[in-house]
Amino acid sequence: MGTVAIALLSITATSSGIAGAFIWPVISRHFKLRTNRTIVACIVFMEIIPLYGLLGYVPFVQSMGVGGLQKAGEIYPLGIIHGFVMGGLSSYCRSYFGLLIPPGSEAAFYALYAITDKGSSAVGPAVVGAIVDTTGHIRPAFFFLAILIALPAPLIMMVDAEKGREDAARSFRIQQVSDDSPVVQADTELRETEGLMADHD
Repeated sequence: MGTVAIALLSITATSSGIAGAFIWPVISRHFKLRTNRTIVACIVFMEIIPLYGLLGYVPFVQSMGVGGLQKAGEIYPLGIIHGFVMGGLSSYCRSYFGLLIPPGSEAAFYALYAITDKGSSAVGPAVVGAIVDTTGHIRPAFFFLAILIALPAPLIMMVDAEKGREDAARSFRIQQVSDDSPVVQADTELRETEGLMADHD
């Protein structure tokens, strides 16, 4: 693909991502999906991409000369799917993660979320690159992508968000009680007094 074709693909994926950010909440409300089920629905749609790439191994698809990413133009519908899914997936994952954060610790946990989100982005391309270097073809990498995309679905369904929210609230209450205890207050007052004396000296 040339520079113009790649730029057009980027614009297509970005535009469909914006549309997905608005459409996924409508889908979720219409089908009365909870947040975790909406995330799983996004994962199912995303699974279309590697499965479509694997169609290139099917003999009758190969004989047709189209399908399974045998033509460059086939990448554009997949770009639309990718953008549309990511538009909903990124926002729903972030909001679902927010349910499990203890009150008052949002900055630390969202920083951890950002690190794992962006940091793990290097793992996929590295593994795909290793597969391509080993096999000499990009198509075998779709097996890895299919597994990687499907793997979070059962994990998401196993998460009990209500229990997580209760545990987060309980942790916050325990922290408040600990901070309000006489020992902690006395220690805080002692440090403040020492600081004032040091400033005075």
